[in-house]
Amino acid sequence: MSAKDSWCSKELGSVKLGDDRLNRRLLKVANDLLNHPTEPIHTACGSWADAKAAYRLFDNDKLEESTLLHIHQKETVGRLEKSEEIIFAIQDTTILNYTHHPKKKGINKINKNIGFEKPSTGCLLHNTLLMTESGLPLGLLDQKIFQHETGEKVNHKRRPITEKQSFRWLEALKTTKSLCPEKTVITIGDRESDIFELFMEAEEIKAKVLVRAAKDRILVEKSSDQTNETLWTHMRKVPLAGIQTIDLPARHNQAERSAVLEVRYSEITFKPPQRYLGAKQKQLIPVTMWAIWLYEPNPSSTVEPLEWMLLINIPVIAEFWLSAYQGATCG
Repeated sequence: MSAKDSWCSKELGSVKLGDDRLNRRLLKVANDLLNHPTEPIHTACGSWADAKAAYRLFDNDKLEESTLLHIHQKETVGRLEKSEEIIFAIQDTTILNYTHHPKKKGINKINKNIGFEKPSTGCLLHNTLLMTESGLPLGLLDQKIFQHETGEKVNHKRRPITEKQSFRWLEALKTTKSLCPEKTVITIGDRESDIFELFMEAEEIKAKVLVRAAKDRILVEKSSDQTNETLWTHMRKVPLAGIQTIDLPARHNQAERSAVLEVRYSEITFKPPQRYLGAKQKQLIPVTMWAIWLYEPNPSSTVEPLEWMLLINIPVIAEFWLSAYQGATCG
């Protein structure tokens, strides 16, 4: 038995599907897929007969996604006991593309662009990966499979957050907080997670979040609740706090290079966004966070300047949280 086989047996060994044959089949299929992650199922399983057995397993009502996730969650949380004090919970959404499987039913288009006669189809997968500060993955804390909505277009501004697909960010945050109450866990998200209700939820349940800003939100004076200025306008006025040099790998037809960034950070308070009455399930109140702005002022004429606007709800030293965010996500 290989080391990978031993890991699967330990990770999924407590799964009980009500049938010993199903339990053994689950471990074999898991081992086959782990040992051959890039291969088609029939190649990974070793034969068409074993592939058919794997498909029968996937189709068996006794095997549920929630059962496997619960077992893996338990093992993941167990690994926290021997881990570092600061842990990152990285939320991100990926696409499962089934366009080349036209006979599959129950899947919707995954691109929203107008004009495609044959749009790509599939589903979306939102994961929360637990990782140590030094970069060691501990496992998944949460996973949600969903699809883009079809049918009549709706005015999303009139819908409460609980009816939007973006609610998955809040649900995963609450799951992370409930499963890891004894550790310092910082939820990290890309620009898609720049959601005012997420900031409010984090404050309410005392969870820590670090996200990359996407919206130029309006700020207010802490003492008066009066409109002041927008986030980017304010950060341009903040004194320079330091210089950060980072090495960028080759990507998007650009050679590897070093970038020199100016670092500015400031405590800020966001004005609540306007919401229609029916879209508010609770009163939106100002939220205080810290903003860290990193900008490349003098890039080469052949590249776009590098820029990150990071938001976090605890006081920070900018250079530390830059390295944390850079190591955890490139969103």
